[in-house]
Amino acid sequence: MKVDHVITQINNQFWMQHKIALEIEIGILEERFMPSDTGHLHTTVAELKRRVLEIEKLLLFCPPP
Repeated sequence: MKVDHVITQINNQFWMQHKIALEIEIGILEERFMPSDTGHLHTTVAELKRRVLEIEKLLLFCPPP
């Protein structure tokens, strides 16, 4: 296996783990939503969801070797 393939595989594993951690955090924050006074949580969740989409696109363009 070439070194660049190993590096790509390690990077992909990192991004997959990061994506999973963000998805877990999104779930935790969504459980804290209330009818009022949680606008900051809604904003945070929306931004984290955008970040998950960015990571998914990154993983699509850097498939495992």
